[in-house]
Amino acid sequence: MLPRRFPIMASASWLLAGLACAAAACDRSQTPPPVGTPTASPPDRSSVATSTSAPLPPGVIAQAIGRTGIVRVEQRGASRVLTIDGIVQGGTAAHPGVEPGRDPLVDLARMVRPGARSALLIGLGTGATATALARAGMQVEAVELEPVIVDFARRYFDYQGHATVGDGLELARTCNRSFDLVIVDAFDGKEAPSPLATPDAASVFRGRRTPDGVLLIRTLGAPDSARVTAQWSALGDRFRLGFSSGIDQERQNIVMIASAAPLTIDDATAIPMWPLGLSEGVSPSLREAQPGSGGAERELVVTGYLVRDASGAVFVELPHLEMGGVRYVLDEAGAKEASTLLPAAAKFPTQGDIRTDGDPAGTLRDVLGGGGVKRSDVRFSPVVARIRGKARLRTVIDPDANMGMGRSSARPASNPLLPYGGVLYELRDARVLWSLRHSDWQAAHTRRLQPIVRRAASALTRGRIDEGVAELKRYLQEAGAALGEPALRLPAIDDVGVLKNRLEAMGRPASTPPGAAWTARACDTAVHGLPLFDDGTSIDALKLRESLVACASSFYERSALREEGEDSATSARRLLALTPDDDTASSRRVRKALRERHGELTPLQEPPGTAAAR
Repeated sequence: MLPRRFPIMASASWLLAGLACAAAACDRSQTPPPVGTPTASPPDRSSVATSTSAPLPPGVIAQAIGRTGIVRVEQRGASRVLTIDGIVQGGTAAHPGVEPGRDPLVDLARMVRPGARSALLIGLGTGATATALARAGMQVEAVELEPVIVDFARRYFDYQGHATVGDGLELARTCNRSFDLVIVDAFDGKEAPSPLATPDAASVFRGRRTPDGVLLIRTLGAPDSARVTAQWSALGDRFRLGFSSGIDQERQNIVMIASAAPLTIDDATAIPMWPLGLSEGVSPSLREAQPGSGGAERELVVTGYLVRDASGAVFVELPHLEMGGVRYVLDEAGAKEASTLLPAAAKFPTQGDIRTDGDPAGTLRDVLGGGGVKRSDVRFSPVVARIRGKARLRTVIDPDANMGMGRSSARPASNPLLPYGGVLYELRDARVLWSLRHSDWQAAHTRRLQPIVRRAASALTRGRIDEGVAELKRYLQEAGAALGEPALRLPAIDDVGVLKNRLEAMGRPASTPPGAAWTARACDTAVHGLPLFDDGTSIDALKLRESLVACASSFYERSALREEGEDSATSARRLLALTPDDDTASSRRVRKALRERHGELTPLQEPPGTAAAR
């Protein structure tokens, strides 16, 4: 069993899916189509064998007999998960105040190919990985063999992007287009399908890359297992890099990265997986530096909340869905240095439901994120720190052990530093690389960042996309200058970068100045599907999103009521979808004006030009 910090998630991480991924359709005009039926919309649900005649097992929301096994959507406490034959393929926190998690696979993809604009993704799962790639500004061609999974991803995990139903290997074999990233994230229940783990398959996937493109494969197993080592050898490229999620030889997620060009990663130790080593012409052993209970250490960098508990112990609390589940306790020297950053008598609010349990106003929760699952007295902090050290596993405790539900009697049931279960590391030779105090954030945000946000929001509301993008670039530059480069990885800052990337991905309009329809579509596409939380991270991003919504609505209305042609009709349909279905004067006015000019309309539920809208 893996600790909850490293759950077996065969297709995606804990991420709230909710945006439309732009389809990067393959040109297969000269070759036979792939197995399965390409689709840009949900499959015909009448063909999905969802169990309705018999009562569903407790906790099961939906169930179907798929090609690869029994596919279920299950409610497990505050979490909703997708399983095949009982193996978790991905999930999302169903709690309304939960902060989205980060997918290490996507973090790695962005690190090894920072300028990537296109991705071929084999395996959809809940749609979380496709969603995260699209949020990073990429066009995503997602391929899923199992029609049921596509249907469930849309219905139960709010996936709004494009997906082709078919054989991913065959599509890659017949596709005439190249991608910056080729990602294989397909699992047949417990394991990757055998045809995808062969040298022939690796060769096909390598052939779909651009000259400097990267192949990433997520697999599952023990690092030294015959299956994993064979798959590693099958990669074939000179430059290879591996990362693992677990401890020692337990079953765990492993990400393999291969490129024909040299791989460079900026501080790879900062991601939430263990690096396995880079190869240049020689296949490295996956045994190298593998963490284990026998005292193995890894040098790494962690970023999280700096906390001092009642006993005086100082540790880094990682921002996590289950706050309190991953802690790095600092050694004496590191604790002494880190303590100087903390207020003498810091009163950290408890975690729990952020809106009802404690007051996070004096913390950096809205900057770093994390939380959502109740863990009693787990604390946020007014100080975030980035610390380098040599990490050693101290203990792994099944979170259910204290309730008599633990699966392994060999693991301890309690530890004063980990009272609610999870993973505890000790961090030796700890050194603070970067820190951010709440007061410093407030000062920089008020004086330098907020004025830029106001200017950007004003420009975007008026449809001045170029001006808005320029302000967003200035925001990121100022954030880095005021708070240091590590601040750019904080969710509150990254949210702004996501919006910038999505606006830039629209490209340049055909006309100068751009028409109302193009401007509306640019604003609409940039904001469509992004999760909006009343109490989530990034108040700056929330203000920018509001300005983009206003831009989309006003320019769709201008196009629908003042312009002629197909764009005007399309704008009218999309504006109808965005207009609240209520009896307010403004909504009645819009609906009446659209009806008078265009007659009866069918609402367009996706921005024009996206795969789901076509």
